[in-house]
Amino acid sequence: MTISGIDHINIVTEKVDETAEFYRQLLGLSRDAIPVPGVSGAWMRDESGAAIIHINLYDPARHGNVNPGVATGGSTGPLDHVALRASDYDGMLARVKAMGLEHRASDFSDIRLRQIFLEDPNHIRLEFNFYAG
Repeated sequence: MTISGIDHINIVTEKVDETAEFYRQLLGLSRDAIPVPGVSGAWMRDESGAAIIHINLYDPARHGNVNPGVATGGSTGPLDHVALRASDYDGMLARVKAMGLEHRASDFSDIRLRQIFLEDPNHIRLEFNFYAG
């Protein structure tokens, strides 16, 4: 067996619309209904139609109280951040600034890597990695 990459991330939240709009504006993903009967939320798809981010409406019966803060943007436990390989650093930085998002940018020219860090509406830390060449 070989792992070739992350297929998608799943966010459980009470802020489905706000979260979907955040990822639409920031990443240009399109919103689609979840194709699973009885599950509320949204799937955010890239240009090829792949569901990159699954957003599930918090349901105590389904999600239980494993992490009671999950619905209100509490701690994500041992998950520190989600890192995504990206392109067009300047375009992404302009979009982040236009959205008025607090962020931190890093430039590691010695390893040809630039990064942008920010949080989504659920306090999930996102790391975007832009590799040169």
